[in-house]
Amino acid sequence: MNIRRAAAVAVPFLLVAASAVAAEGAPPPQAEVKYKPGSGFTLVQADDFTLQVTGRLQARHTYMGYDEDRDITDSSNFTAERIRIGVKGSFYKVWTYDLEADFGKGKSELRKGYIAWSQVPEAKIAMGQMNVKFDRSQLVSSAKTMLVDRSLAASTFGQEYDIGLDVSGAMRE
Repeated sequence: MNIRRAAAVAVPFLLVAASAVAAEGAPPPQAEVKYKPGSGFTLVQADDFTLQVTGRLQARHTYMGYDEDRDITDSSNFTAERIRIGVKGSFYKVWTYDLEADFGKGKSELRKGYIAWSQVPEAKIAMGQMNVKFDRSQLVSSAKTMLVDRSLAASTFGQEYDIGLDVSGAMRE
């Protein structure tokens, strides 16, 4: 990862952290660890702060069985397509954050690193490095897909992650 990309991701986090340190008030309440099946463990400090450690491993086994009339031996390969470790959470009820690194396929890179502000569900502003919503497959996390791979069109024409500002929201019912 180059220096400009790392700086573009780190600056929003540092600005929000600096404003949180500058805030004065009563001593913070005690933190507690909560567990929810399917979500894991979350560190919670009242409504002021939450932190959840995330991770997943998605592996692929490939077996190539050749016909007996060829002079090629069968092959069997195992690859770790995704090894993701990250943290996500919220602070002061309106700010959320998500950091995730990928160590799969023999390389390491920052996949997600953003903070988002949302006072109401109808408007959310996120800044940092996040998913580019190119097609429907990019709207769903790879943790929730049935197969390890995405479509060829998404990998050929799409861009999975990029640095920028994202404005989104949900309509009221």
